[in-house]
Parts: sequence; structure tokens; C-alpha cells
Amino acid sequence: LVEKGYNSQKLEAFYNCVDFKEFEKIESNYFKEKYKINEKHFLIGMVGNFTKVKDQITLIKAIAIVVKKRPNIRCVFVGRKSAENGSSSFYDICNTFVKESNLNDIVFFEGASLRVKKFLTEIDLFAFATKHETFGIAGIEKFAKYKE
Repeated sequence: LVEKGYNSQKLEAFYNCVDFKEFEKIESNYFKEKYKINEKHFLIGMVGNFTKVKDQITLIKAIAIVVKKRPNIRCVFVGRKSAENGSSSFYDICNTFVKESNLNDIVFFEGASLRVKKFLTEIDLFAFATKHETFGIAGIEKFAKYKE
């Protein structure tokens, strides 16, 4: 901004930070136990409210293809399910596809959760299917436990 002529005295940066030390202490099997996911499974996870921009349906469609060759895959979505305006929600579209594709034992919907940090420590792969995102903090948080 300074290069564009803005006064540096009037600018201040606010960082979107992650406290990596918080993740060092987290040990959890909450989600794996809840959805009966064991050590034989490969758990993919995504965090984000169900909206067209977050595009969870693309990941679900990919899972439908991959599971044919890798039946040990499981996927859990964490995020608010309901539409803000009361209309049919993007979650409904995703849930219908899961049912019609017989993925009920493969793809799970947690809904909004206060256990996001625990969730991120349990998953094997963090997926980020969003069409565009300014800064996906959940992706950074996924790596916080494994910062080596």
C-alpha cells in the first residue's frame, strides 16, 4: 500500500495467526469413534459452512469416484448446514448426492462444531474444495500439529 502512495503512518497490519502450541497438546479420537473410523481407513476432512463457494459437492463427487478403487476412504465435513435465508441449503444438495450415490457409510456430516481443532488433528488429509477463499485458516491449522 505504501508503494501505491498510502501513508505508512496510518497503516497497520492485522495478522490472521495460529497458535501452533495449542495443537501440540491435542490428542483426540472423537470423530473417528463417532463415525466408526478405524486405523484401516484413510480419513479426509473439510471445514467450512455449506455454501456454493465452499463447494463441498466437488469433493463428494471426487470421493464417489475414488472410493471405487480405494474403499477404505472416509470423509467428514464440519460446518454449518442450514441456509441463512431459509431456502434449500447447499447442504441439502450435498446430502442428497451422498444418499443417491450410496455413500452414507463413506461421507459424514458433522454440522457446526466447537471441536474443529480436534477434528483437524484426526484427519489424514485436509481438503479445501473452495472455489475462492481469501485465507483458509483451517488449512494452516491442520499443519499446526505437524510443524516439523
